[in-house]
Amino acid sequence: MKQVTTFNSTAVLHQAKELLDLGRPKAALDLLNDSGINTPCIDNARGVCFLRLDRPDDALKVFRKLVFPGGAFAVPDDTPPVFRVNYVTTFFLLDNVIIGIQLLRDIPDQDHPLVRALTETVVRWKRTLSWWRRILLPAGVYPNRPIRLDSPPGFLWIPEETEERPRPAERAA
Repeated sequence: MKQVTTFNSTAVLHQAKELLDLGRPKAALDLLNDSGINTPCIDNARGVCFLRLDRPDDALKVFRKLVFPGGAFAVPDDTPPVFRVNYVTTFFLLDNVIIGIQLLRDIPDQDHPLVRALTETVVRWKRTLSWWRRILLPAGVYPNRPIRLDSPPGFLWIPEETEERPRPAERAA
């Protein structure tokens, strides 16, 4: 039965991706909600839909649960980078640059392509600041200037079916 759920989850995520690629985030959100599937990947997709619907407050609630599951005080090490990047992106869309940049620095996998891309966006944003604003950044004084993204906000995570299967017993240790 789990394989059917995994297949359905994957199929729903692919359909949502197609709708998002067509610029139809409301239809994608409706699809995700109507699927009746609640997995971290589906929740992440819901958050992406909220970002693209310009509802970052709703997205923040979704991503907070993904990044801090069960009300955790620290981000678990196994949290996928895409969840963290979406969480950071939400803060940028809420014009909370200080927290967004700090959270971006805290992502362990700084070499992940999504982390690198978002870091490069921040670097380009910093270059738009006046010289005296850039001098104040290390002191934690950030201007009230939003970070503009280069592409539609948010990224889906569609794990391959093999990633969802349990590992063989001999490799589990």
